[in-house]
Amino acid sequence: NHRSGLIWWRAYFKKNWKGSWLQRRQQLSNLLQKETCKVQKTATYSDVDYLTLGFVLETLLNKNLLNCWQQLNQYFPSNDFHFLTQRPQHNYLYAPTFSHQKGHKWVQALVNDANTQAFGGISSHAGLFGQIEDVSTWLLSLRESLYKDKGFVKRKTLKHFMKRSMKPHQGDWALGFMLPGKNSTSGKYFSKSSIGHLGFTGTSFWWDPKKDVFIVLLANRYINSQKGEEFRNLRPLIHNEIMELI
Repeated sequence: NHRSGLIWWRAYFKKNWKGSWLQRRQQLSNLLQKETCKVQKTATYSDVDYLTLGFVLETLLNKNLLNCWQQLNQYFPSNDFHFLTQRPQHNYLYAPTFSHQKGHKWVQALVNDANTQAFGGISSHAGLFGQIEDVSTWLLSLRESLYKDKGFVKRKTLKHFMKRSMKPHQGDWALGFMLPGKNSTSGKYFSKSSIGHLGFTGTSFWWDPKKDVFIVLLANRYINSQKGEEFRNLRPLIHNEIMELI
């Protein structure tokens, strides 16, 4: 829930990375073990938190991160989620994004995050490409778990991860999921039981199990601006408009 005290981000990509992505993950593991953490009172979103959780997952399942993903993806055989271990043949199928790291340039069919690029394109905090149908399929499976206990995760487990993990003045987080708070990107119509998450380049989802509604937004907040801050105000307006229409 982002209270580990680990730094929110670090420019690991500036290190001298060598070898296969598995060898690079070992190098990353060595770097993470040098980081210090101390549970803090308030939550601060951290990429380093998710990088650390990737290694926790590998330890629990006794598999590397890619194999962990492939095991999960068997529940969604129709999905086209994939890791870019090599550049795709048709770049035009992917939206370009503006990278604030590694030269400040536009990238296409390549993960925006420079750290993920450095790790070999496979990481637990960024790097996943998917279509809106794919994200929706995943959310529908979570819905099956919650309402019918028939999804890819047990209802009890999902409820645990959806539950608020701190007091409102400490932050608006469950476990992994964001919660609606003051001036939330979800807008004004999502109930307090909703969960969501944002992606740096302009992607997001919000799911309201009480109203049985979810909205997936795959947008590009840098297409007209290299700062993209206007999108912070646009997100809730889009959600409000959709909720009013339905």
